[in-house]
Amino acid sequence: MDRKYNRDWKRSNKRLRLFIEEGDDNIDKLDSDTPGEGEEAPDCATTSGSNVLTSETSPSAAEVVATTAENIDVNPVDSDDDNVYDYGFNEHMHSSDSEPELIGACAAPGVEVQTLDQELAKWAVETRQTDHAINSLLGILRGHGHNFPKDKRTLLATPRQVEVKDKCNGQYIYYGVEQGVTRYLSVCPEFTGDIEPFGNIDGTPLFKSSRTELWPILAKFHDSQPFLVGLFCGVGKPKPVAEYLLDLVEELKHLQTNGIMYGGVMHRFTLRGFVCDAPARAFLKNIKGHNAIEGCERCVEKAVRSNNKQTFLSTATHESRTDLGFSQLQYPEHQHGPSPLLDAGILCIQQFPLDYMHLISLGVTKRLLHFLLNGPDVCRLRPRAREQLSERLVMLRGAMPAEFARQPRSLKELDRWKATELRQFILYTGSVVLEGVVDDAYYEHFLTLSVATSILLESDDSKRQTYLPYAKELMEHFVRNSAELYSNDFPVYNVHSLRHVADDAAYFGSSLNDISCFPFENHLQSLKKMVRKSCNPIAQITKRVAERQHVQSDILRPKYKGHFVSAKPPNFCFLLKNEDFVFIRENRRQ
Repeated sequence: MDRKYNRDWKRSNKRLRLFIEEGDDNIDKLDSDTPGEGEEAPDCATTSGSNVLTSETSPSAAEVVATTAENIDVNPVDSDDDNVYDYGFNEHMHSSDSEPELIGACAAPGVEVQTLDQELAKWAVETRQTDHAINSLLGILRGHGHNFPKDKRTLLATPRQVEVKDKCNGQYIYYGVEQGVTRYLSVCPEFTGDIEPFGNIDGTPLFKSSRTELWPILAKFHDSQPFLVGLFCGVGKPKPVAEYLLDLVEELKHLQTNGIMYGGVMHRFTLRGFVCDAPARAFLKNIKGHNAIEGCERCVEKAVRSNNKQTFLSTATHESRTDLGFSQLQYPEHQHGPSPLLDAGILCIQQFPLDYMHLISLGVTKRLLHFLLNGPDVCRLRPRAREQLSERLVMLRGAMPAEFARQPRSLKELDRWKATELRQFILYTGSVVLEGVVDDAYYEHFLTLSVATSILLESDDSKRQTYLPYAKELMEHFVRNSAELYSNDFPVYNVHSLRHVADDAAYFGSSLNDISCFPFENHLQSLKKMVRKSCNPIAQITKRVAERQHVQSDILRPKYKGHFVSAKPPNFCFLLKNEDFVFIRENRRQ
């Protein structure tokens, strides 16, 4: 735990003890007369103006102090599926210094002041306290004369019953797309645009000791966090897929025809697409898997069997698959049958982007490194070169700025690298550590992938559109030369699909970051953490989600707080928009 977390935790406990023993008066005195360890008591009139945190509501005094330039360490650029700025549920510890008196003193006019009940409920939800812990605390507070409920279910407005039905050889519940959208609009009434969400469906094992799987239907749009649309729990995939998607398809047809009316404003509704990994795309589109001979989702090139792998060795350009041909079942070697999503007007070719998290980071980049370490003789590095490569990565530990979620690790732990570590390698560290270690041909080949990926992840629309044709050419070059450099076993489905990934950036008109699985994967892990026992997982998740909705802690994505600024490396150097470098230096007065 960092120093700020420990300081806030101590202050929180001290406030709670004083509140229980002597009432509200001492808390006011603590707020005004007793600053925390190593800090001055905040002055609401002066601190709020210098706060760099952007928020829909005014922060408490403790949050203002926590978001000054010296303490900001949250980064949206290099988020991690475990260590994130959190696209999923916001589970970091908030300061408990936001009692109603303190909020009332610092809040802007018109901002609702939360009661102690609301603050306690928010604390219980966001810190994921157990039922026993919350009930024990409520008992202590009631014993000292405070009017609190006896049971945490009353405090958190936990649903008493959850209607779960048997479906697809498992348990299933459907919440709906519209309920998630209206909850977002309830906290962002100023939003008047069209509703254009992305959907996501993926499965994950629920327990290590059983075959039980969780298959949630998720959606997100604009700056919302992913929200639950439906949830299936059972052994294996929900089958048949048409029955699993029936409720979703019917609602999509209704919303795309009628839109969503909220607050007197009619919002047009259009589903932009589904962002999933390759097995989930095959499941939803009712096509053969990526290891099939005609496994490519974008063209009709056939794979060749090589050393028990399906590889794509052709360097020619093949005919592209079309949505019209797909809907008319013109690809019998590729399709099992019609997809149920066709009934909702979903284009099963263009509206299913190739997720770069699985394709480039976990797919191509990891495969390239495995071939350099343990591949065939034509590309395998000598033992001394492998050690040198790992040493260079380890030397960068501590040299990466705070905007990076993880520091580089040795290649000995390659199998445990997260997706963001592989993305960091392909975008930043790889071009540094590979130079002089691999032959020039391999180094230049790697740079083509690195530069192309950087272009496709560019957030500036005009710059990305300008260099998009060049990025596609670089990807084509990488794929065409991969078999010659790394052997015929290298160009499998992920490598071949690099030819088509630039088409997604062109079709959606956005960076690949905006059509990736990162936020959905993070949210999926948050859902798994809500299950604490094997009995009725769907009811557990539904109740925990309802509790979060009660305290409104799962609607908006946390806003970017700024850069970590320091006079010490590695956080003292900045690149300005005019491409000048700025170095921060501490000015010590004599």
